[in-house]
Amino acid sequence: MQKHLRYSVLFLTLALWTPLLLTWLKPIEFIPLNGAFPPVSYEKHPNLWNAGYQKNIDKYLEENVYGKSVLTKLRNQIQFKLFGKINAKDIYAFDGIFYRFYSPVFNEEGNFIGKQKVDLIADSLAQLQQQIGANIPILHVFGPEKSHYFTKELPSRFKTKSDSTNLKQFKKVFQQKGFHVLDFDAYFRSKKFDYPIFGKAGIHWTNYASAHAFDSIIAYLNQLKQTSFDRIEIEKGASTPLDPLDQDLGYLCNFIQIPSDPALFAYRLKPKRNTGKKVKALIIADSYFHTCAWTPLKPMLFDEKSNFEYYFNTRYSGVNQGVKTDVHKIAQEMPDYDCIIYLHGVINLENYGFRSISKLIKATAPVKN
Repeated sequence: MQKHLRYSVLFLTLALWTPLLLTWLKPIEFIPLNGAFPPVSYEKHPNLWNAGYQKNIDKYLEENVYGKSVLTKLRNQIQFKLFGKINAKDIYAFDGIFYRFYSPVFNEEGNFIGKQKVDLIADSLAQLQQQIGANIPILHVFGPEKSHYFTKELPSRFKTKSDSTNLKQFKKVFQQKGFHVLDFDAYFRSKKFDYPIFGKAGIHWTNYASAHAFDSIIAYLNQLKQTSFDRIEIEKGASTPLDPLDQDLGYLCNFIQIPSDPALFAYRLKPKRNTGKKVKALIIADSYFHTCAWTPLKPMLFDEKSNFEYYFNTRYSGVNQGVKTDVHKIAQEMPDYDCIIYLHGVINLENYGFRSISKLIKATAPVKN
């Protein structure tokens, strides 16, 4: 008994002194977490018994050792498994389906900007279309909304049957004005597809849904402009790895192991009719375009001179390769574009155009003599 007690005391003593011994002796190199944390400053001649110094050591170990990430993920995994608690901001899970809402009581009816504002936006878009000309059509693309696909799993506070929503009002007014409207929220709910439109742990449409949608957009554009821009086919059963964007909410939850989704499978994109001509588009979009921008889909369908203006704030040419949006440069490029694509997730319709419309009207206005 006394032998076990001595071992226990020795173990606890070593455990308590290990952080200090590691700091003084440096037997291993602590690797910062991708430079996410600034180095902790220390006293020039530290005093072992100084409480501030000890706190600095604790902070350094907490912020600079890989173990923090693992322990955080372990905590998140246990809390979710036992209590259904998600520590990531704005993420909720119901019956194994993950969603992202900006409020625990989010509802589309409460998010409605009002008919008058929708009418004003539509009038501005009509003016912009008139200025740039019909040969550069503006395509208004509504991405699918996950809460519309998994309504049975959602609590009633997130649901609405009201017509006073941004999606219904924008679609109604845009169609009345004769705009080019492509509503993929309604389209993907109209029939069954081989591949899920949303992953259980995904926030955006799957890469499959994105590929299907953008191929449909090209088909629409070909018919509208009597062109033959390249299209794609989706080949089932290929051995390519799953796209992590299909489960992006699971990764944002910072679990050790994200929830499995047996419905997802590997596939391959390949050219359907390769004429060598790709569409040159100005894409003004939220993160729903990420499933195209950061995957092989973009170079298969879009010319290299196409530009992705993320929230009309950043022009991305690649992952983490962005420059500030320049409206005057866009105005100079405008004659070279085949079309403008406005792409919004349903929740972002309250910010339609991301403040681009009035800026583009001003930048593309004819110069008065």
